[in-house]
Amino acid sequence: MSTRNKIPQTWYDGLIIVMVLLGILWFAVPVHASGSGYSTFFSGPMVAVSDDALHTWTGIGAAPESGNALAEWQIQTDKDSYAPGDTIQVTLDMHLSGSYGESGSEKVKINEPTQITVYLDTSGLTVPLTFSLIDSFELEGIGDDNLVPNQVDNTITRILSFNVPEDVKAGTYSLYAYFENYKTNNLDISISGEEPPVTPEITKTPTSPPTPKPTVKPASTPSGSHAPPMGSTQVELSITGPYDSESGKKFYIRPGEILTQTYSAKNTGSSETGNFVLKFYLGVNKDKYLGEIQISSLSPSQSKSGPASFTIPSDTPDGEYSSYLEAVKDGKVIGACRSWLPLWVQKSSGDKPDLIPMVLTISKPAVSGQPLTLTCTVKNQGSIASGPCQIAFYLSREKIVPSGTPVFATGSLGSLSVGNTLQVSGTASAPESAYSEYYYPVAKVDSSNQIAETAENNNLIVGEGFDIQPGGGVNLIPLITSATVSGDKKTLSIAYSVRNSGQVSSSGGTLTFSLISADSGVQSATFDPIPLPSILASGVHSATVKYTPLVETGDYYVRGTIELSSDINQGDNTYTTQKTIHIEGSGSLPEFSTLLSKAPSSAKAGDTISLQNIVYNTGSADANGVYVGVYLSMDSQISNSDTLIGSHQYDNIFHEYYAYKTLSVTIPVGTQSGTWYLGAIVDPDNAIPEKDEGNNRSDPISIQILGSSEKPVAGFDATPVSGIAPLTVSFTDTSTGDPSSWSWDFGDGSSGSSAKSPSHTFQKEGSYIVTLTVSNDAGSNKVSHIIIVNKADETEKPEALAGVSQKDTPDPFTFRFADYSYNPGGTRVWDFGDGTSSTEAFTTHTYTKPGTYKIILTVKNTAGSDTDQKWARVTDTSLPVVPTADFTFSPSSGPVPLTVRFTDKSLGDPTAWTWEFGDKTTSEEKNPVHIFTGENSPLSISVKLTVSNNQGSNFKIIEDAIQIRAAKEVDYIVSIDGQNEIISGTEYKFPTTVSTTGDGFAHQVDVRYYLSEDAVYQIDKDTFLAHMHGFGADPGTSMTKTASFSIAESVTPGSYYLIAYVNQGKEAVESDYSNNVGVLPVTMRASSQAAPPPPSPTKTTTPEPVQVSNEVSGNYIAIHDGVASGVNPSAIRDINTIRFTIAPDNSVTGTNEWVFESETGSANGYGTYSGSYTPGTGGLEMKCTDGRNTHSDGTTYTLDSITVEATRSGEGFIGTVTPRLGDYFETYDFKAFRA
Repeated sequence: MSTRNKIPQTWYDGLIIVMVLLGILWFAVPVHASGSGYSTFFSGPMVAVSDDALHTWTGIGAAPESGNALAEWQIQTDKDSYAPGDTIQVTLDMHLSGSYGESGSEKVKINEPTQITVYLDTSGLTVPLTFSLIDSFELEGIGDDNLVPNQVDNTITRILSFNVPEDVKAGTYSLYAYFENYKTNNLDISISGEEPPVTPEITKTPTSPPTPKPTVKPASTPSGSHAPPMGSTQVELSITGPYDSESGKKFYIRPGEILTQTYSAKNTGSSETGNFVLKFYLGVNKDKYLGEIQISSLSPSQSKSGPASFTIPSDTPDGEYSSYLEAVKDGKVIGACRSWLPLWVQKSSGDKPDLIPMVLTISKPAVSGQPLTLTCTVKNQGSIASGPCQIAFYLSREKIVPSGTPVFATGSLGSLSVGNTLQVSGTASAPESAYSEYYYPVAKVDSSNQIAETAENNNLIVGEGFDIQPGGGVNLIPLITSATVSGDKKTLSIAYSVRNSGQVSSSGGTLTFSLISADSGVQSATFDPIPLPSILASGVHSATVKYTPLVETGDYYVRGTIELSSDINQGDNTYTTQKTIHIEGSGSLPEFSTLLSKAPSSAKAGDTISLQNIVYNTGSADANGVYVGVYLSMDSQISNSDTLIGSHQYDNIFHEYYAYKTLSVTIPVGTQSGTWYLGAIVDPDNAIPEKDEGNNRSDPISIQILGSSEKPVAGFDATPVSGIAPLTVSFTDTSTGDPSSWSWDFGDGSSGSSAKSPSHTFQKEGSYIVTLTVSNDAGSNKVSHIIIVNKADETEKPEALAGVSQKDTPDPFTFRFADYSYNPGGTRVWDFGDGTSSTEAFTTHTYTKPGTYKIILTVKNTAGSDTDQKWARVTDTSLPVVPTADFTFSPSSGPVPLTVRFTDKSLGDPTAWTWEFGDKTTSEEKNPVHIFTGENSPLSISVKLTVSNNQGSNFKIIEDAIQIRAAKEVDYIVSIDGQNEIISGTEYKFPTTVSTTGDGFAHQVDVRYYLSEDAVYQIDKDTFLAHMHGFGADPGTSMTKTASFSIAESVTPGSYYLIAYVNQGKEAVESDYSNNVGVLPVTMRASSQAAPPPPSPTKTTTPEPVQVSNEVSGNYIAIHDGVASGVNPSAIRDINTIRFTIAPDNSVTGTNEWVFESETGSANGYGTYSGSYTPGTGGLEMKCTDGRNTHSDGTTYTLDSITVEATRSGEGFIGTVTPRLGDYFETYDFKAFRA
C-alpha cells in the first residue's frame, strides 16, 4: 500500500476536506431573507491547469489533483410582496470555499461564459423575467503558507432588476434562478392586485422548469442560440438569424419586411415527441406573433432544423425585440428559447439616412495595366442627411463579391442631404493580362459601415460586364502532369510543369501544392511553397516533388497555385486535378476556427487592452497545445507577417467543442495614429495537422490608434559640422519614440524648419547652436549641437573640445562622444583608449570590459592641430558568463500525436541551443515546436536542453517531462451488486464491476456512491455515501472491487436506489459518458425494526467442521515502496510493510507498519490485523481497526480501519488495501509473498 495516502502525509495534509461556510457579505440592496439558503452547484476536486499552481473549476468532479472545492449560491429579494409593474431587485450570491493538500499561495477560480435566468413560478405558469449574460466572473481565494490545509473562501454577487408583468395574476409565487443546469433555492413572494379573468387558451402556458440532469460535457454554444431551461423540456430549441452578426452592429428591419431565421429542434427525452408546432414571436413576452410551422414526431435524440421566414407585422411598434420560439404540443409548451442578440424594428419614417447606389459606370476603353475609372451615383432616400463615408469599388468575375476579393479602388462620399444624389469615382490600374478578361464592376456604399442607416442591405450595386483588353508581360500557368501515391498510400508524388505564356522572362514566384477533400471541398493540407526559377518567354519548367501528407484517410484532388505579383493574368495561376487520389491518412484530425471580440473602439500606442478569444474545434479529433497569435495590421487582411502583439496556448480542445480566453495585448509603442485592424490566427505555423488549413484566421476588428503613449527622444546628425561660410549643412533626424512633428531652430535668426531632415545654409561666420524639438501625443523632447562657420578668407588654428557622456545610453559599457571643437575646414580623430577610433563628429562607442579609458580627440586643419583629453570609467563588473539552461513547455501530456511548444528561459545570453526530445530527435531552434508520435520513445519522456556561448555550455534535463498516451478511445461501464434489503446503520458490501471497452489507454478512475430516491443521479438531491479509487482495467476486460459502507440511521426507511457513478470527475476522456451510472434497487429498514422470522427448516443439517489448510498456513509479508513505484516520487522515503500469519484453522493475524519522510516532515504508524482465509475461493480478508499515525510535529490520529481483500496467486496473494477515515477512503495495490 502506498504510504502517500497514505496515512502519514496526504491524510495529514488534507485528504479530509473541511468546508468552511462563512457569512455572506451583502453590499448592494437590503435583502429579503425568507426562504433563503445556499444551494450547492459544485462539490468536488479541482484540476491544476498550469505550472504556477493556478486551479480552475472545469465541471463536476474534475480529476483530484490537489484539493477540493465547494461552490454554492442563493437568491434573495429586496422585499416579500409586490404589485404588477413593481421593480423586483434580485440578488444572486455565489460562494466558493475549499482547501488544499499542499501549502503555498494558490488560487481557486471559476471562469465560465454563463447565462443566468430568473423564473417566477406558480400553479403551472412559468414566466422567465430576465436574462443576464455574465461573460466571465471569478471566485478567487488565496492560500496561506501558515495554514495546513490551506483554506480559500470568496463570494461574488450579481444584482438583477426587472418589472413584475402587468398581466400576472395575484397570488403567491416561487422565485428561483438557474445557473447552467443548477437551480438556486426557492423564494416565496406575493403578487397583489385584482384577479384577472381566466383565459381558456392554454397553448401559451409554459410548464415548470425541469429538474436538471447532470451535464457531463457542455454543448458548444455558437453566437446567440441556446436559451436556459424553460419548462419540462422534452425538446431542446435554438434559433439564429441576421441579428447574430459577429460585427456587433445592430440589425434593423422594417414592418412589412421578411425576417428569415434558422431553427433547430432536438428531442432530449426518452420517447417519441409526437407531432408538435413551433411558434415564432417577437419579444420574450410574445409581443408580436410571427407565425408557426408543423414539426413531425421526433425520436429520442433526433434533430430537425431549417429556415423559417415570416413578415414583420405592419403594426409592430418601433423598438428592441428578442426573437422568441416555443415548441407546443397538445396545448403544452415542451420547449422554448430566445435569441441572444436582439433586433430593432424601425419604420421607414425613422430618423436615419438611407444611402442607395443608383448607377455604376466605367471609363472605356479598359486596357490591361492602364488607368480605369469606376463612377457610382448615390442617392439618400432616408429621413435625415448622411455624414461622409467611403465607397469601395471591386472588379469581380461574378455578379457578386466573393469573400477575399481585393478592393480595386475607393472614393469619398461627402455629406448628402435627403433626396439628393452625388457621383463618386475611384481610379486604379486595370489588372494586367495576356488575354482579354471579362469583369463585372461592383460598388459598395459606406463600405466600412460608418453610417447607421435605416436599411443596411441595399448598399451594393453590380454594373454591366466589360472586357479588359490584353497587355504584355509575364504569364505563368501551372500544370500537374501526374499525381500518384506509393503502395502504402501514404507518400504523394507530383510531377508538374510551369509554362510562361507571356512576352518577357519571369523572375521569382512560388508554386504551392495543396490537397482538396473530395467529400467536403475544403483545403485539407498545404505544402511548403516551391521557389520557381526564371522562366523564359514561351518557356517551360518541369520537376517532381514528394510529400507525406498529414490528412485523414480519404480521396483528394491535388491543386497547384502560383504566386507572382508581376503576373499579368492571375486568373490562370491555379490548376486542380480532375481525378482524385486515395491517401491512407493519419486518422482523425481537428479543425480550427477562431473569433476575436470585445475589443475597444480606440486605444493609444503603448496601451494594454483586453480581448476575448474563442477557438472552435469542429474536427473529429481532440487537439493539444493549440497556439493562437493576435496580430495588428494596417489593413483588414490579417496574416502572420503582421505585428504579433499577443498570444495564448490552449492546453487541449475537445473535438466538436470550443475553448475561450480573455487575452491582454499591448499596442506597440510608436504605432502611428489611424485605423488599424486586430485579428487572431489559430495555429499560425500549421504545427497541428487539420482538415482545412485555410480557415484559421478570425474576422478583423477595426480599432482607432490615437498615437504614442510615450514621448519621443530627440536626436540628429549633421554633415558637415564645420566649414567656410557660406556653409550648407544636411541634418538627419535620428529621434526615437516615433515623433509626429519636428521643429528646427538653426540659431542664426532664420525661421527654422518643420521638415524631418532638412538642409540649411549658414551665411556668416560664427558658432551656431542648432536645436531640434520633436513631439507626439505624449509630449516633446529636444537636443542641441554646435555648428562652426569660419570666414571665407582665412583659416585659424583649431581648438579641440571633446564631449563625453553616458546620458540616454542603453548600458554601462556605452558612451556618447561629441566634437565641439573650433576647427574651420578641418578633420578629427577619436582615440577611445581601447585600440579603436572614429572620425565621426557625433558617435557612440561600447567597451567590452570594465576599466578606466583615456579618450583623446585630435582636430587638424591647414593652420595646425589641437587635442583634448577626457576619461571614461566603466564601473559595471558584469562579464560574459557561461549560460544557465532553463525552459518551459506546454502541454505536458496528451494523446499522440502530441504537439508540445518549448520555450527557452535560459540565463546568460546563450547563442546556441540543442534540444533532445527523448525520441531520438533533436532541434537547434531557440523555441521549437515538437510533435511526439510515440515512436522511439516511452510513454514518459525526459527532455534535455543544452545551451552555449563563447564562455562555455550548460544543460538541463527534466525527467518524465512529457506523458503521452495512445490516441484511442475508451469507455467505462459500471454495474453494482449486493443485498437488496438493508438495515440503516449496518455496513454492507457491494461488489462493483467496471468494464472497459474501446481501443485506448485505460486510466485509473474512481467510483462514487450515492443514495437516490429514483434511478437518475441528481446533484442537488442525492446523498453521497462513499468514494472508491483504483478502477482501471485494460480495454476489453473488467475489474471488480467491493465497496463497504452503511446508510445513516437518520435516513427515512423506504425504497431507494444505490447509484454507482464511475469517472464522474472525468479522470479519463471517454467516447460516451451516458453509461457511467450503475443502479441497485434497495429496500431499507430502520435498525429498530424487527427482522422477519427465518423460514422453518425443512431438515436438520450438521455443521461442517472447520477446514484445516496445511498448504497455505504460514507467514507472509507485503512491502510497498511509494517512491520506487512512482506513487509518491517527491518523498524521501515512503515504505509500508504488512506482515501476517495464516493459522492451520484459516484464521489470520498480522501487523502493519509504515514510515514516511519528506522535506517538510516525517510520520510513522502501526496497527494490528485479524481476519480469515477461505480455502474454497482462495480469498483472504483481514482488517485493522487500531492503526495510529504520529507526525513529527506531535500530531496523532487513529484511522477508522484498514481493510485487506486479496486472492491467492501462486505462493502469495494479490489484492487491494483500503485505509478509511470518516467518509473518505483510498485503495492501493497489495502483493504478499511467503516470509
